[in-house]
Amino acid sequence: MKAAVTLSCPNCGFTSPVSNGQLLFACPDSKKGGQHILQKKLNHPVPIHDETNPYLRFREFFFSYHAAKSLDVDYNQTVLEIDSRFKKLFGKGLSATPLTKYQPGSRLSGSLWVKDETDQLTGSHKIRHVVGSLIYQAIHKNTIKDKKLSIYSCGNAALAAAAAAKAGGRAIEVFLPDHVHPLIEKSLASLGASTVICPRRAGETGDPSYSAFKTSLTRGSLPFSCSGPDNWSNIEGGQTLFLEITSQLQSRNMPDNVFIQVGGGALASSGIQSLKEMLFCGKIDRLPRIFAIQTESCFPLARAYFAIYRQIAQQFNHRICLRSTSPSDILQYTQEHVDEITAVTSEIAVVFDHSTVQAILTNSLKQPSLVEPWPSIPRSIAHGILDDVTYDWYAVIRGLLETGGWPVLVSETDLKEANQFARHLTGLPVDHTGSSGLAGLLKLSQKAALTRNLVVFTGRDRNEHR
Repeated sequence: MKAAVTLSCPNCGFTSPVSNGQLLFACPDSKKGGQHILQKKLNHPVPIHDETNPYLRFREFFFSYHAAKSLDVDYNQTVLEIDSRFKKLFGKGLSATPLTKYQPGSRLSGSLWVKDETDQLTGSHKIRHVVGSLIYQAIHKNTIKDKKLSIYSCGNAALAAAAAAKAGGRAIEVFLPDHVHPLIEKSLASLGASTVICPRRAGETGDPSYSAFKTSLTRGSLPFSCSGPDNWSNIEGGQTLFLEITSQLQSRNMPDNVFIQVGGGALASSGIQSLKEMLFCGKIDRLPRIFAIQTESCFPLARAYFAIYRQIAQQFNHRICLRSTSPSDILQYTQEHVDEITAVTSEIAVVFDHSTVQAILTNSLKQPSLVEPWPSIPRSIAHGILDDVTYDWYAVIRGLLETGGWPVLVSETDLKEANQFARHLTGLPVDHTGSSGLAGLLKLSQKAALTRNLVVFTGRDRNEHR
């Protein structure tokens, strides 16, 4: 019988079955140019179990679970030991978070589902990603030994990684931008993390903390980042969020639209993979339309998306009003031509499996210019989605095109108003990054009829205490 899961790279074709017991973080050919990324594939439907711990409930979806069996490691016991350490250190363990339905009234027609991660361990969804990596490394403990962990982050991911490292008894080095919030620095110190501030130098493009992180890997540190190309297992950990959402919605109607905030893209990548796997396993009957939310000050995903969108439209003889893929033209196009975008993306979704579309997508992996770092220093109140590069762009763009969605760009005013609305509607202490998916929903609802919608409040305001 074919293995339940495999890891493979869509660029070079590298494939790793669970049976070889190899410890992998990235595609072995990642230095050969273009975008290389290890993606997990389910080869046959798998069951959901009854446990409340999401890493046990959905274990058969995970490469780590099947790899543990091949290594003769007790996966369940490994997860329970990690959970026990979290409870001892932080007073709570790994469990499901609430999913609540709201009727927003006149501001938004239709219903709104809100997945609340504000009371999650360390205050955000990022803990899900890094616990996935902690589990994967734990089942290879004889290989990793005492090697230091490494991550780059401006906040939530750093806190989650430091907490997970502490629970796993691992040393961690965190590379931070020079604008990091003082509360984050203080919390990292209390968790025993070693921190390095990485200032942005004049004329430098790209995130300096990411560059420092990559350098640390050449010195022997192990990746603990929330970027799929560098650390595939974080995507598997992040899957617990949308596997959980679809499981909670299983007896109800699946929302028509899902709005996901995008910085580096790990949340959206893991969410898209979860939805597709739940469809494959027969747990849902269709995919919702997926939208990615970025700020008007920094939208590398939208830049890459509309370059590919434009190529596909030309191949299928769609005449579109997008003159170029410059940031200014993309911003104008998304503001003024929502009807056209809706029509074209709907048609692309219908022909998504066509060989022409797939060839364009595959070829995009070999075009570095699609994902060059954002040319200016990004600034926004939603600081958690200001990555210079959307590292998981390929999986996200595929998911958007397959479902008829696209990137929605929001202003600072949109972000502030959405956060106020979120707090008034739900009473949750969500921060501006955490409510930015709602900002995209509210923005798009001004020009399109959106009836059944879902957003994720990914993190809480660090200036408030619960």
